[in-house]
Amino acid sequence: MLVGAGVALAACASAPTVGHNADPLLQSATYKTYRVVSEAVDSPTSSSPEAATVVNHAIHRVMRARGFVRSEAETADLLVTFAVAAAPVGVPAGPTVAEQVAMIPSAGDGAIFGDLIPFDVAPPRQVDKQIVVRLQDAKTMQVVWSGWARHRINADRVITGTSDIVLRILTRLPHRS
Repeated sequence: MLVGAGVALAACASAPTVGHNADPLLQSATYKTYRVVSEAVDSPTSSSPEAATVVNHAIHRVMRARGFVRSEAETADLLVTFAVAAAPVGVPAGPTVAEQVAMIPSAGDGAIFGDLIPFDVAPPRQVDKQIVVRLQDAKTMQVVWSGWARHRINADRVITGTSDIVLRILTRLPHRS
């Protein structure tokens, strides 16, 4: 029985490493509405639309719980962008999470997300999944908050747990006071 539990634990992925940066002058009460404006999903083993849907739902759930109102109008106070990438373990390292945050284009620059991490190999048993969420002031286009997570998971479970990881990232976002 204990041997089986040990094997099951060994098959599980490690806990995600989560972090964030915020503008020290961020006053969340000045923002009322938000809009998800762009996304990038790059995974060797899952469909991008499914991952994007999972992340979108998690963002909307947390933003609503934090007191923000979803807006599809151009007049939203905050613009939300996100990126999801899964890099095969053992492949030479791509950009770090911090470098990926810097690579995410601003919502207003019209850039299209390129490859966050190239995938030229068959999917291995494990991948390093990275998720980045960024909030920009819609008027100034200044990034006011960004959060990220990195998580080693089994390659066939890229989508599984994505919602929980996004929730872990966004729990660091201040409530709208």
